[in-house]
Amino acid sequence: RLASINNTKYQLCSTCCPKLRNYGEPCSIDGCSNVCDGKIAVFFWKGRLVCDSCKAILRNYSLSFSEYQLLRNVTNCQICNTELNHQHSRGNKKGACMDHDHNCCPTGGKSCGKCVRGVICQQCNTAEGYIKASGHDVLDWAHMLIDYLKQ
Repeated sequence: RLASINNTKYQLCSTCCPKLRNYGEPCSIDGCSNVCDGKIAVFFWKGRLVCDSCKAILRNYSLSFSEYQLLRNVTNCQICNTELNHQHSRGNKKGACMDHDHNCCPTGGKSCGKCVRGVICQQCNTAEGYIKASGHDVLDWAHMLIDYLKQ
């Protein structure tokens, strides 16, 4: 049974009521502890309670719960093998990033779900972004780097 806000002192408006109805309930994604401290509201997404961060990832990458859970179970960066932290924290060098191909879908940046390649650390994700921003194809750049380092 879900806890609900029983508030006889204050009335909740129609905007706040859906956001706060399940406030403090745990996210149904295994390993997500964002809600444990009661700081993030929980929403129903496709019939399950999820925190706002997990809901955004599920929606933005068009992932099923099982696909997202598999990605959250990845413990190391798939490029550099650094241990990952999946707790949605920006600026965390060990923070897990969904690596996806921006050129896969014509949906204006929103992923179709088939674009997700894996999970990498924030540093590798940033490095890939810098390479793309330089105008190089990442694979071509990697070959150039290998050739350079062999000199």
